[in-house]
Parts: sequence; structure tokens; C-alpha cells
Amino acid sequence: MIQAEGYNLSRWLLSLPYLQRSRHGVFRYRRAVPLRLREAVGKREILISLRTKNPADAELRLLQAHLDAETWLRALRPDSPIEPLRWPSRTLNPPASTAPALRGVSLALPVPLKAPQTPETSQLHPVTLTGALALYLRLKEGEFATFKGRQRQVRLNEKHRVIRYLTQALGSDKAVVALTREDARSFRDFLKSNGLAPGSINKNIKIAAAIIQTTLIEHQLTIRNPFHNFHVANEIADRDARLPLNKEEIGLVLRLNMNEELSAIVKLLTFTGARLNEIAGLTWDDIRLSAAGREIGYIEIRANAVRTLKTANSRRTVPLISAAEYAILQYRKTITDTPSPSAPAFPRYGRPGGSDAASSALMKAVRKAGITDARKSVHSLRHALKQMLREAGCPKDIRDAIQGHASGDIAENYGLGHSLKQMIFWIESVFKNTKFLN
Repeated sequence: MIQAEGYNLSRWLLSLPYLQRSRHGVFRYRRAVPLRLREAVGKREILISLRTKNPADAELRLLQAHLDAETWLRALRPDSPIEPLRWPSRTLNPPASTAPALRGVSLALPVPLKAPQTPETSQLHPVTLTGALALYLRLKEGEFATFKGRQRQVRLNEKHRVIRYLTQALGSDKAVVALTREDARSFRDFLKSNGLAPGSINKNIKIAAAIIQTTLIEHQLTIRNPFHNFHVANEIADRDARLPLNKEEIGLVLRLNMNEELSAIVKLLTFTGARLNEIAGLTWDDIRLSAAGREIGYIEIRANAVRTLKTANSRRTVPLISAAEYAILQYRKTITDTPSPSAPAFPRYGRPGGSDAASSALMKAVRKAGITDARKSVHSLRHALKQMLREAGCPKDIRDAIQGHASGDIAENYGLGHSLKQMIFWIESVFKNTKFLN
């Protein structure tokens, strides 16, 4: 019998559907195969080891095992919806120690249940929050497959955690069509009351919005996503939270002795204003030099086999000024073999988790350069170009096009966008006569 902080966990954990413990104490997912499918499947039951004796891990892995089993069964019965996992009564809620909880959150007390949904609402569409998560993970399976081991598990756990917290905030596994703006506020307040910073709250809300939006699109529902454009204002202004590097500091970073890949990456960060993962995840096919007969060289920032993009607006074409092209040509000279077009341009960092490794190495370089202000980091290079473009009088829509920001003006989403000539004019203007280009 499992004990933790004086609470009998067996009663709650083993009341979860399909959860059992083996005689060795390892938790497992065990479920009978429906009679009509047994002949096709060739077995009577589904048995998935959760590979843990830890109650908190078992609770988290149970949902993933259920989603895997449901996805597999749905391939055999495509007309059947994915069955959400039915959680036991809130009176059996586990204490905080049994679940992956927010820092400082106590889940020992049951969350009060809200009024049940009306039959009419439930019958309009049966997809609940748990079902929405299952659909989202199934459709994003290819994206998650690009991550391996711990990186993949971290991203999966993040999505599971958001839906769990949302379910706790609302008091039930609510139907997607029944969600309201008030539910979004309840979720915000739940996270805020448990000590999350505004940035973390906004991240949770953004993930919830993406999961819900997937269900709305796939089931052709025309209702508004209640989490759309919903966020918490950060009490610390962006300009105070993160500062741009000045030109002298940029010069210090560019002159540091780094490996060939980092040296090329930091130059591209400086002269394009791109995000670190966008540059670290470039393939050779994403880099088009003017030396190949083009009037203007550029990089194509798009989703590829190496990494995805942060937002839809992140997909863009950014011109390369001569200093950026020279950095790439110098880097190419250090490569002996002819790379495949689809190969990562920076193989040390063009991999799942590679941008984190690049960030760590570059942060050491930034501090080594004598830049010790905690508000200045690698990302400050992106802020630096944005600040210089603003001071040079570059129009906001062109700044947004260069850096992949949403304009806010729907009309800007139509047409072919801004030309490379327009963008390179402004980028060249801010670096003109700078000492670190000499």
C-alpha cells in the first residue's frame, strides 16, 4: 500500500480507470479490447507498462498511455470518437505530492465542481478538454517525433500539464463547445493565485488556445476560441526586462574567439535580428547567397526537418547584407565535405535542444565580453536590431516583416509582402559606418 504524507494514495490512484500495479509494484495501463475488435487485433487486452513505481509519474503517464491506446483503437474503428479518460470523483483528489503540481501549489483540497453542463450543450459536440488534447497530440505526432528522449517528453508533459490545470481550474473535464471567456479568466486566476509569473501564465494560456483551436478547426466549429488574444499584462515592462546591446557591446561579442559555428551564428543573429532557434535550425537549402547569381542574398526562415517555428508570422525571408554573406562564406570554407541541401547548416546546434546548447555557449561568451547586466542576453541582439531600426525611422510594418512579428493590421497579411530591396535598405542603413564592420 502506497503512503505519502499520511495519505493513503492507493485508494485514489487505483480508482483511476485502467490503472493497475503489478506484483512488483510497477504501475501499468490495462484495458480489455472490445469484443468486436478482438479478432482483428489478435489479443484480448491492451497492456502498457508505465515503467514507474512513483505515483506522481504514474498519474501523468496514465493519460499518455490512454491516448496511445485510443489512437491505436481508432485506427481500427475510424468512425468512433476518442474516448476521454474518466477521472474519479473529486472527493478522492490526491494531495499535492501525488501530482505534477505548480511550484507552491497545494492540491490537497478538492476543487469545487461547477454546475454540470446541460444535456443540450453536451450533445452539440462531445469533445471534452481531454479529447481535445488527444486530438491535438495525434495531429502533432509528426512534429513531436522530431524530438527525441527527454526533449520529446518535456514537450508532451507540458501539454498534458496545461489541460490538467485547466480541468482543475474549471472543476470538470468540460466540453470544448461549452467553454467561455469567463473560463479563460478562471484559468488565469487559478494560475495567478498559485504564484506563476505573467510570462508563465501567458505561456499556459497560449498552449490551451492552440489545443482548443485544433478541435475547432478539425470539427469545423464556428464558435470563437475563448483563449484567443487573452493574456496577462506583464507588470515589468519589456524594456526593463530585456535590454538591447549597444553597438560597442555588439562589437565586443562579434570579436570573441568562438568555434566556427557559433561565430557564424552570432553574426547572422546580429545582421538579421532573427531568433536563435531560427538561425541554429537553418538548413543549407534555407540559405541563398547572392554569389549564386541572385541580386540579393537571403535566408528563408521556415519550418524544416530541424525545427519548427514559433508562430505562423515567423515564416519569412530576410535579406543578407554583405557582412552576413561574408560570415557564411567564411564558415563554408571550414567545411571539407559538400553538405546535403537538407542538412543542418550548423550540425552542432541544428538538432532538438541544439538552440539551448547554443544559447548556453553564447551566454558564456556575452558574459566573457564583460557584459554583466542580467537584462542583457543573447536575445538582446534581436532587440538591438529592432531598436536601431526604430531609431533610423524604419516603418513598423517593415520592422515586423524583418523580425517576423504580427503586424496587427489584417490588411498586411495580404499581397506578397515587403520586397528584399526594401528590407535590406533599412538593415544596411543601421549598420553603415559601424566600427565592428571594419
